[in-house]
Amino acid sequence: MIYLRVPRTQVQTQTSEWFASPLGVATAVGNAGDPWDLQTALNGGYPANTVQPGDTIWLRGGTYAGQFTSSLEGTLDSPILVKQYGYGTGAREQVTLDGYNAGNYLPALTFFDSYASYYGLETICSNITRTTAVAGSVPPNGCNNGIALDATANNLKIINFTVHDTAQGPFFTRAATNIEIYGLLAYFNGWDGPDRGHGHALYIQNTSAGGKFFRNAICHNSFDMGVQEWGSDPISNITVDGATIFDSGRISSFGTQANWSPGAGGAGGGSNYLFNDGVSYSSTDIYDNLTYTATMTNWTQTNGYWMNLQSFTAANLGAPIVSDGNTFLYDAGQSAYGTNTYLGARPGSGKHIIVRPNTYETGRGNITVFNWDHSSTVSVDVSGVGLQNGDSYEVRHSMDPFGAAVLSDTYGGVNITIPMTGLPIATPINVAAPAGPFPEFAAFTIWKV
Repeated sequence: MIYLRVPRTQVQTQTSEWFASPLGVATAVGNAGDPWDLQTALNGGYPANTVQPGDTIWLRGGTYAGQFTSSLEGTLDSPILVKQYGYGTGAREQVTLDGYNAGNYLPALTFFDSYASYYGLETICSNITRTTAVAGSVPPNGCNNGIALDATANNLKIINFTVHDTAQGPFFTRAATNIEIYGLLAYFNGWDGPDRGHGHALYIQNTSAGGKFFRNAICHNSFDMGVQEWGSDPISNITVDGATIFDSGRISSFGTQANWSPGAGGAGGGSNYLFNDGVSYSSTDIYDNLTYTATMTNWTQTNGYWMNLQSFTAANLGAPIVSDGNTFLYDAGQSAYGTNTYLGARPGSGKHIIVRPNTYETGRGNITVFNWDHSSTVSVDVSGVGLQNGDSYEVRHSMDPFGAAVLSDTYGGVNITIPMTGLPIATPINVAAPAGPFPEFAAFTIWKV
Protein backbone atom coordinates (compact mmCIF):
# COMPACT_ATOMS: atom_id res chain seq x y z
CA MET A 1 0.00 0.00 0.00
CA ILE A 2 1.42 3.42 -0.99
CA TYR A 3 0.66 6.64 0.84
CA LEU A 4 1.26 9.85 -1.10
CA ARG A 5 1.77 12.91 1.05
CA VAL A 6 1.08 16.27 -0.53
CA PRO A 7 2.95 19.16 1.15
CA ARG A 8 0.74 21.80 2.76
CA THR A 9 2.21 25.16 1.83
CA GLN A 10 -0.79 27.48 1.96
CA VAL A 11 -2.11 29.05 5.15
CA GLN A 12 -5.72 28.04 5.73
CA THR A 13 -7.95 30.95 6.70
CA GLN A 14 -11.15 28.88 6.90
CA THR A 15 -11.77 25.43 8.29
CA SER A 16 -14.42 22.87 7.48
CA GLU A 17 -16.23 20.08 9.28
CA TRP A 18 -16.54 16.63 7.71
CA PHE A 19 -18.40 13.49 8.71
CA ALA A 20 -17.92 9.72 8.57
CA SER A 21 -20.35 7.00 9.54
CA PRO A 22 -20.46 3.18 9.70
CA LEU A 23 -22.99 3.47 6.85
CA GLY A 24 -20.97 6.03 4.89
CA VAL A 25 -19.60 5.49 1.38
CA ALA A 26 -16.33 6.37 -0.30
CA THR A 27 -17.77 8.73 -2.94
CA ALA A 28 -20.05 10.66 -0.59
CA VAL A 29 -19.88 14.43 -0.15
CA GLY A 30 -18.61 14.02 3.42
CA ASN A 31 -21.18 16.26 5.09
CA ALA A 32 -23.59 15.38 7.89
CA GLY A 33 -26.26 14.16 5.50
CA ASP A 34 -23.94 12.27 3.17
CA PRO A 35 -20.98 10.99 5.23
CA TRP A 36 -17.89 9.15 4.06
CA ASP A 37 -16.90 5.69 5.19
CA LEU A 38 -14.13 5.74 7.79
CA GLN A 39 -11.21 4.78 5.55
CA THR A 40 -12.05 7.49 3.03
CA ALA A 41 -12.19 10.07 5.81
CA LEU A 42 -8.83 8.94 7.22
CA ASN A 43 -7.30 9.11 3.73
CA GLY A 44 -8.22 12.79 3.55
CA GLY A 45 -11.68 12.52 2.02
CA TYR A 46 -13.10 12.34 -1.48
CA PRO A 47 -11.94 13.77 -3.79
CA ALA A 48 -8.34 13.40 -2.58
CA ASN A 49 -7.04 16.13 -0.26
CA THR A 50 -10.53 17.41 0.52
CA VAL A 51 -9.63 17.50 4.23
CA GLN A 52 -7.30 20.43 4.84
CA PRO A 53 -5.19 21.56 7.83
CA GLY A 54 -7.40 22.87 10.64
CA ASP A 55 -10.44 20.83 9.55
CA THR A 56 -12.39 18.53 11.86
CA ILE A 57 -13.70 15.07 10.98
CA TRP A 58 -16.63 13.97 13.13
CA LEU A 59 -17.18 10.23 13.49
CA ARG A 60 -20.79 9.25 14.07
CA GLY A 61 -21.53 6.59 16.64
CA GLY A 62 -21.52 2.87 15.91
CA THR A 63 -19.09 0.07 15.12
CA TYR A 64 -16.58 0.43 12.30
CA ALA A 65 -15.44 -3.11 11.43
CA GLY A 66 -12.07 -3.37 9.75
CA GLN A 67 -8.38 -2.60 10.06
CA PHE A 68 -7.86 1.04 9.22
CA THR A 69 -4.96 3.32 8.40
CA SER A 70 -4.85 7.08 8.76
CA SER A 71 -2.64 9.41 6.71
CA LEU A 72 -3.90 12.91 7.47
CA GLU A 73 -1.57 15.87 6.95
CA GLY A 74 -2.08 18.92 9.10
CA THR A 75 0.40 21.63 10.03
CA LEU A 76 1.99 22.85 13.24
CA ASP A 77 -0.47 25.72 13.53
CA SER A 78 -3.47 23.87 12.07
CA PRO A 79 -3.60 20.19 12.98
CA ILE A 80 -6.44 18.07 11.64
CA LEU A 81 -8.86 16.90 14.32
CA VAL A 82 -10.73 13.58 14.34
CA LYS A 83 -13.39 13.30 17.04
CA GLN A 84 -16.22 11.10 18.19
CA TYR A 85 -19.43 12.99 17.48
CA GLY A 86 -20.48 14.99 20.53
CA TYR A 87 -17.04 14.77 22.13
CA GLY A 88 -16.93 16.54 25.48
CA THR A 89 -20.72 16.73 25.88
CA GLY A 90 -23.50 14.56 27.22
CA ALA A 91 -24.46 13.82 23.61
CA ARG A 92 -21.18 12.01 22.82
CA GLU A 93 -21.68 8.96 20.61
CA GLN A 94 -19.71 5.79 21.24
CA VAL A 95 -17.37 5.16 18.31
CA THR A 96 -15.97 1.62 18.22
CA LEU A 97 -13.30 0.31 15.85
CA ASP A 98 -13.45 -3.50 15.72
CA GLY A 99 -10.17 -4.80 14.31
CA TYR A 100 -11.00 -8.50 14.17
CA ASN A 101 -9.95 -10.16 10.91
CA ALA A 102 -9.35 -13.92 10.83
CA GLY A 103 -6.91 -13.55 7.94
CA ASN A 104 -4.24 -11.29 9.42
CA TYR A 105 -2.85 -9.58 12.52
CA LEU A 106 -3.04 -5.89 11.70
CA PRO A 107 -4.06 -3.30 14.31
CA ALA A 108 -7.54 -1.83 14.32
CA LEU A 109 -5.98 1.55 13.49
CA THR A 110 -2.46 2.36 12.31
CA PHE A 111 -1.36 5.99 12.26
CA PHE A 112 0.76 7.40 9.42
CA ASP A 113 -0.32 10.98 10.21
CA SER A 114 1.53 14.23 10.58
CA TYR A 115 0.07 16.98 12.80
CA ALA A 116 -3.24 15.36 13.68
CA SER A 117 -5.21 14.83 16.90
CA TYR A 118 -7.69 12.02 17.60
CA TYR A 119 -10.29 12.17 20.36
CA GLY A 120 -12.48 9.70 22.21
CA LEU A 121 -12.36 6.47 20.17
CA GLU A 122 -12.71 2.87 21.37
CA THR A 123 -10.91 -0.12 19.82
CA ILE A 124 -11.69 -3.80 20.37
CA CYS A 125 -11.22 -7.22 18.76
CA SER A 126 -14.65 -8.82 18.87
CA ASN A 127 -13.58 -12.46 18.54
CA ILE A 128 -10.20 -12.63 20.23
CA THR A 129 -8.89 -16.08 21.11
CA ARG A 130 -7.56 -16.10 24.66
CA THR A 131 -5.53 -19.33 24.73
CA THR A 132 -3.16 -20.97 22.26
CA ALA A 133 -0.91 -24.03 22.26
CA VAL A 134 1.80 -22.07 20.42
CA ALA A 135 4.46 -20.33 22.50
CA GLY A 136 5.70 -16.87 21.61
CA SER A 137 4.29 -13.44 20.98
CA VAL A 138 2.33 -13.96 17.76
CA PRO A 139 -1.38 -13.53 18.55
CA PRO A 140 -3.46 -16.69 18.16
CA ASN A 141 -5.96 -15.32 15.65
CA GLY A 142 -6.85 -12.18 13.72
CA CYS A 143 -6.31 -9.70 16.54
CA ASN A 144 -3.34 -7.48 17.20
CA ASN A 145 -2.71 -4.09 18.77
CA GLY A 146 -5.71 -1.90 19.30
CA ILE A 147 -3.76 0.97 17.74
CA ALA A 148 -0.22 1.32 16.40
CA LEU A 149 2.13 3.91 14.95
CA ASP A 150 3.95 3.68 11.66
CA ALA A 151 7.56 4.82 11.83
CA THR A 152 6.66 7.91 9.76
CA ALA A 153 4.00 9.20 12.17
CA ASN A 154 4.89 12.50 13.78
CA ASN A 155 3.39 15.30 15.85
CA LEU A 156 0.37 13.22 16.75
CA LYS A 157 -1.99 13.36 19.74
CA ILE A 158 -4.12 10.35 20.73
CA ILE A 159 -6.55 11.61 23.34
CA ASN A 160 -8.97 9.82 25.67
CA PHE A 161 -8.93 6.49 23.83
CA THR A 162 -10.26 3.25 25.31
CA VAL A 163 -8.40 0.13 24.10
CA HIS A 164 -9.67 -3.18 25.45
CA ASP A 165 -10.13 -6.85 24.56
CA THR A 166 -7.39 -6.79 21.92
CA ALA A 167 -4.23 -8.88 21.66
CA GLN A 168 -2.26 -5.89 22.91
CA GLY A 169 -2.89 -2.29 23.80
CA PRO A 170 -1.31 0.58 21.84
CA PHE A 171 2.08 -0.09 20.25
CA PHE A 172 4.37 2.90 19.68
CA THR A 173 7.22 2.10 17.32
CA ARG A 174 10.64 3.59 17.96
CA ALA A 175 11.03 6.06 15.07
CA ALA A 176 7.68 7.86 15.32
CA THR A 177 8.38 11.25 16.87
CA ASN A 178 6.66 13.75 19.14
CA ILE A 179 3.75 11.46 20.00
CA GLU A 180 1.41 12.06 22.93
CA ILE A 181 -1.07 9.51 24.21
CA TYR A 182 -3.27 11.18 26.77
CA GLY A 183 -6.12 9.85 28.91
CA LEU A 184 -5.70 6.22 27.77
CA LEU A 185 -7.90 3.59 29.39
CA ALA A 186 -6.55 0.12 28.53
CA TYR A 187 -7.76 -3.18 29.99
CA PHE A 188 -8.39 -6.89 29.27
CA ASN A 189 -5.73 -6.94 26.53
CA GLY A 190 -3.79 -10.13 25.73
CA TRP A 191 -3.92 -13.94 25.70
CA ASP A 192 -2.31 -17.00 27.34
CA GLY A 193 0.22 -19.21 25.58
CA PRO A 194 1.77 -22.35 27.04
CA ASP A 195 4.78 -20.29 28.11
CA ARG A 196 3.15 -17.25 29.77
CA GLY A 197 0.63 -14.51 29.41
CA HIS A 198 1.17 -12.19 26.43
CA GLY A 199 -0.01 -8.69 25.63
CA HIS A 200 0.62 -5.41 27.43
CA ALA A 201 -1.63 -2.49 28.25
CA LEU A 202 0.86 -0.27 26.40
CA TYR A 203 4.09 -1.01 24.54
CA ILE A 204 6.40 1.97 23.96
CA GLN A 205 9.61 2.18 21.99
CA ASN A 206 11.43 5.38 21.19
CA THR A 207 14.68 6.36 19.52
CA SER A 208 13.47 9.73 18.21
CA ALA A 209 14.59 13.09 19.56
CA GLY A 210 10.97 14.26 19.65
CA GLY A 211 10.06 11.59 22.17
CA LYS A 212 6.93 9.84 23.40
CA PHE A 213 4.63 11.26 26.07
CA PHE A 214 2.27 9.05 28.11
CA ARG A 215 -0.02 11.07 30.36
CA ASN A 216 -3.06 10.79 32.63
CA ALA A 217 -3.84 7.12 31.99
CA ILE A 218 -5.52 4.19 33.70
CA CYS A 219 -4.35 0.70 32.66
CA HIS A 220 -5.19 -2.61 34.26
CA ASN A 221 -5.59 -6.36 33.80
CA SER A 222 -3.34 -6.95 30.81
CA PHE A 223 -2.23 -10.57 30.39
CA ASP A 224 1.45 -9.61 30.58
CA MET A 225 3.26 -6.66 32.16
CA GLY A 226 1.30 -3.43 32.13
CA VAL A 227 3.50 -0.76 30.53
CA GLN A 228 6.39 -2.25 28.57
CA GLU A 229 9.21 0.00 27.34
CA TRP A 230 11.46 -2.31 25.42
CA GLY A 231 13.31 -2.59 22.14
CA SER A 232 16.39 -3.99 20.45
CA ASP A 233 17.78 -0.44 20.29
CA PRO A 234 18.37 1.86 23.26
CA ILE A 235 15.09 3.38 24.44
CA SER A 236 15.19 7.07 25.28
CA ASN A 237 13.24 10.31 25.62
CA ILE A 238 10.11 8.90 27.25
CA THR A 239 7.94 10.91 29.61
CA VAL A 240 5.33 9.26 31.82
CA ASP A 241 3.29 11.80 33.74
CA GLY A 242 0.24 10.83 35.78
CA ALA A 243 -0.52 7.15 35.11
CA THR A 244 -2.29 4.60 37.29
CA ILE A 245 -1.42 0.96 36.55
CA PHE A 246 -2.93 -1.89 38.55
CA ASP A 247 -3.35 -5.66 38.61
CA SER A 248 -1.30 -6.41 35.50
CA GLY A 249 -1.48 -10.14 34.75
CA ARG A 250 -4.36 -10.82 37.12
CA ILE A 251 -6.72 -11.77 34.28
CA SER A 252 -4.18 -14.34 32.99
CA SER A 253 -4.00 -17.91 34.24
CA PHE A 254 -0.31 -17.22 34.95
CA GLY A 255 -1.15 -14.53 37.47
CA THR A 256 0.30 -11.21 38.53
CA GLN A 257 2.94 -9.46 36.43
CA ALA A 258 4.93 -6.26 36.89
CA ASN A 259 2.93 -3.11 36.30
CA TRP A 260 5.90 -1.26 34.78
CA SER A 261 8.95 -2.50 32.87
CA PRO A 262 11.30 0.14 31.46
CA GLY A 263 14.42 -1.15 29.76
CA ALA A 264 15.95 -2.35 26.52
CA GLY A 265 17.35 -5.48 24.97
CA GLY A 266 19.84 -5.98 22.17
CA ALA A 267 22.08 -2.92 22.26
CA GLY A 268 20.60 -2.19 25.68
CA GLY A 269 20.52 0.97 27.65
CA GLY A 270 18.60 4.16 27.20
CA SER A 271 18.42 7.68 28.53
CA ASN A 272 16.12 10.50 29.53
CA TYR A 273 13.32 8.75 31.38
CA LEU A 274 10.89 10.84 33.40
CA PHE A 275 8.34 9.09 35.63
CA ASN A 276 6.24 11.65 37.46
CA ASP A 277 3.07 11.02 39.46
CA GLY A 278 3.08 7.30 38.76
CA VAL A 279 0.78 4.96 40.67
CA SER A 280 1.11 1.20 40.99
CA TYR A 281 -1.04 -1.33 42.85
CA SER A 282 -1.46 -5.10 42.72
CA SER A 283 -4.01 -6.98 44.77
CA THR A 284 -1.53 -9.69 45.74
CA ASP A 285 1.48 -7.54 46.76
CA ILE A 286 3.84 -10.26 45.58
CA TYR A 287 5.44 -8.68 42.52
CA ASP A 288 7.70 -5.72 41.95
CA ASN A 289 5.97 -2.79 40.32
CA LEU A 290 9.05 -1.41 38.59
CA THR A 291 11.67 -3.58 36.95
CA TYR A 292 14.82 -2.08 35.48
CA THR A 293 16.18 -4.39 32.84
CA ALA A 294 19.10 -2.60 31.18
CA THR A 295 21.57 0.19 31.84
CA MET A 296 19.82 3.55 31.73
CA THR A 297 21.01 7.10 32.31
CA ASN A 298 19.29 10.32 33.31
CA TRP A 299 16.55 8.51 35.20
CA THR A 300 14.02 10.65 37.12
CA GLN A 301 11.21 9.21 39.24
CA THR A 302 9.20 11.75 41.23
CA ASN A 303 5.97 12.18 43.19
CA GLY A 304 4.74 8.62 42.72
CA TYR A 305 2.78 6.29 44.98
CA TRP A 306 4.18 2.78 44.55
CA MET A 307 2.29 0.21 46.60
CA ASN A 308 4.06 -3.05 45.77
CA LEU A 309 7.40 -4.70 46.24
CA GLN A 310 9.90 -2.85 44.10
CA SER A 311 13.09 -3.71 42.26
CA PHE A 312 15.50 -0.78 42.12
CA THR A 313 18.90 -1.96 40.88
CA ALA A 314 21.36 0.91 41.03
CA ALA A 315 23.87 -1.07 38.96
CA ASN A 316 21.52 -0.78 36.04
CA LEU A 317 21.14 2.98 36.36
CA GLY A 318 23.74 5.49 35.26
CA ALA A 319 24.08 9.05 36.58
CA PRO A 320 22.26 11.27 36.96
CA ILE A 321 19.61 9.40 38.94
CA VAL A 322 16.80 11.17 40.79
CA SER A 323 14.23 9.41 42.96
CA ASP A 324 12.48 12.06 45.00
CA GLY A 325 9.10 12.85 46.53
CA ASN A 326 7.75 9.32 46.10
CA THR A 327 5.99 7.06 48.57
CA PHE A 328 7.22 3.47 48.46
CA LEU A 329 6.40 0.41 50.50
CA TYR A 330 10.08 -0.45 50.82
CA ASP A 331 13.49 1.09 50.31
CA ALA A 332 15.19 -1.01 47.64
CA GLY A 333 18.01 1.46 47.07
CA GLN A 334 16.07 4.59 46.12
CA SER A 335 17.13 6.43 49.30
CA ALA A 336 20.59 6.98 47.83
CA TYR A 337 19.11 9.25 45.14
CA GLY A 338 16.60 11.50 46.89
CA THR A 339 14.12 11.97 49.68
CA ASN A 340 11.18 9.57 49.65
CA THR A 341 8.74 8.09 52.16
CA TYR A 342 8.95 4.38 52.98
CA LEU A 343 5.97 2.73 54.68
CA GLY A 344 7.30 -0.77 55.39
CA ALA A 345 3.82 -2.28 54.90
CA ARG A 346 0.51 -1.34 53.38
CA PRO A 347 -1.40 1.03 55.65
CA GLY A 348 -4.28 -0.39 57.65
CA SER A 349 -6.22 2.85 57.81
CA GLY A 350 -6.69 6.15 56.05
CA LYS A 351 -7.01 7.02 52.39
CA HIS A 352 -4.86 8.28 49.57
CA ILE A 353 -6.83 9.87 46.73
CA ILE A 354 -5.44 11.30 43.50
CA VAL A 355 -7.55 13.43 41.13
CA ARG A 356 -6.03 14.28 37.76
CA PRO A 357 -7.95 16.85 35.67
CA ASN A 358 -8.12 16.18 31.94
CA THR A 359 -6.26 18.78 29.88
CA TYR A 360 -8.28 18.08 26.73
CA GLU A 361 -11.81 17.98 28.14
CA THR A 362 -13.16 20.44 30.71
CA GLY A 363 -15.18 18.70 33.40
CA ARG A 364 -13.35 15.40 33.00
CA GLY A 365 -10.72 13.73 35.16
CA ASN A 366 -9.31 10.46 36.45
CA ILE A 367 -9.67 9.48 40.09
CA THR A 368 -7.46 6.93 41.87
CA VAL A 369 -8.49 5.77 45.34
CA PHE A 370 -6.43 3.88 47.91
CA ASN A 371 -9.06 3.09 50.53
CA TRP A 372 -6.84 1.56 53.21
CA ASP A 373 -9.54 1.33 55.87
CA HIS A 374 -11.95 -0.42 53.44
CA SER A 375 -14.81 2.00 54.02
CA SER A 376 -17.90 1.56 51.84
CA THR A 377 -17.65 5.07 50.35
CA VAL A 378 -15.05 7.79 49.89
CA SER A 379 -15.40 11.56 49.82
CA VAL A 380 -13.56 13.10 46.87
CA ASP A 381 -12.77 16.73 46.06
CA VAL A 382 -13.25 17.12 42.29
CA SER A 383 -13.22 20.92 42.24
CA GLY A 384 -10.11 20.91 40.05
CA VAL A 385 -11.60 19.06 37.06
CA GLY A 386 -13.53 22.08 35.78
CA LEU A 387 -17.12 21.30 36.73
CA GLN A 388 -19.30 24.33 37.41
CA ASN A 389 -22.14 24.47 39.92
CA GLY A 390 -25.20 22.99 38.25
CA ASP A 391 -23.26 20.78 35.81
CA SER A 392 -24.49 17.21 35.50
CA TYR A 393 -21.76 14.59 35.77
CA GLU A 394 -21.14 10.85 35.84
CA VAL A 395 -18.51 8.74 37.56
CA ARG A 396 -17.62 5.45 35.84
CA HIS A 397 -15.60 2.55 37.17
CA SER A 398 -12.47 1.81 35.12
CA MET A 399 -13.30 -1.90 35.09
CA ASP A 400 -16.68 -1.21 33.42
CA PRO A 401 -16.43 2.16 31.65
CA PHE A 402 -19.30 1.54 29.22
CA GLY A 403 -21.66 0.12 31.81
CA ALA A 404 -23.85 1.98 34.23
CA ALA A 405 -22.32 4.95 36.03
CA VAL A 406 -21.56 4.32 39.70
CA LEU A 407 -22.60 7.89 40.45
CA SER A 408 -24.74 10.38 38.51
CA ASP A 409 -25.52 13.75 40.04
CA THR A 410 -25.42 17.52 39.71
CA TYR A 411 -22.29 19.25 40.91
CA GLY A 412 -22.82 21.59 43.83
CA GLY A 413 -19.31 22.75 44.63
CA VAL A 414 -18.75 20.24 47.45
CA ASN A 415 -17.03 16.87 47.71
CA ILE A 416 -18.75 13.98 45.98
CA THR A 417 -19.28 10.54 47.54
CA ILE A 418 -18.13 7.54 45.48
CA PRO A 419 -19.04 3.95 46.40
CA MET A 420 -16.19 1.50 46.99
CA THR A 421 -18.15 -1.74 47.30
CA GLY A 422 -20.19 -3.69 44.76
CA LEU A 423 -18.52 -1.93 41.83
CA PRO A 424 -19.36 -3.29 38.36
CA ILE A 425 -16.89 -5.31 36.28
CA ALA A 426 -17.42 -5.68 32.53
CA THR A 427 -17.51 -9.12 30.93
CA PRO A 428 -14.32 -9.58 28.87
CA ILE A 429 -14.46 -11.22 25.45
CA ASN A 430 -13.82 -14.99 25.62
CA VAL A 431 -12.28 -15.08 29.09
CA ALA A 432 -13.57 -14.96 32.65
CA ALA A 433 -13.68 -11.58 34.34
CA PRO A 434 -10.99 -10.93 36.95
CA ALA A 435 -11.85 -10.05 40.52
CA GLY A 436 -11.75 -6.39 41.43
CA PRO A 437 -9.36 -4.91 44.02
CA PHE A 438 -12.10 -2.92 45.75
CA PRO A 439 -12.88 -1.85 48.41
CA GLU A 440 -9.14 -1.33 49.02
CA PHE A 441 -8.45 0.18 45.61
CA ALA A 442 -10.35 1.48 42.58
CA ALA A 443 -9.90 3.91 39.70
CA PHE A 444 -12.63 5.99 38.08
CA THR A 445 -13.29 8.57 35.39
CA ILE A 446 -15.57 11.55 35.98
CA TRP A 447 -17.00 13.60 33.14
CA LYS A 448 -19.60 16.23 32.48
CA VAL A 449 -22.77 15.07 30.73
